[in-house]
Amino acid sequence: MEEFDKKLTANESFQDLDDEIKENYLEIVTRFYLLFESIHKYILDLNRFVLDLEEGLYIQQTLESVFDLEEGKQLMVSMKLQVKVHCIRTEKIK
Repeated sequence: MEEFDKKLTANESFQDLDDEIKENYLEIVTRFYLLFESIHKYILDLNRFVLDLEEGLYIQQTLESVFDLEEGKQLMVSMKLQVKVHCIRTEKIK
């Protein structure tokens, strides 16, 4: 990254182009980054929750006991569906 920065600052036309790109696209790039970061965090948290259930971290719940309850099944499906909704919404952003 440091080498890239050196090349960028050494050439004035590159610097101008870099400034123009930042001015025109920084906001949308930042929005996409934050969106992908939030989706990634949600997936990591979901995976951690399932692993914690499998490992018996919760005193009164296991993965099997969650799936034994109708609400537990709905919760697991809803969490998985939420990931798909985020991905679909990401595709439709212009």
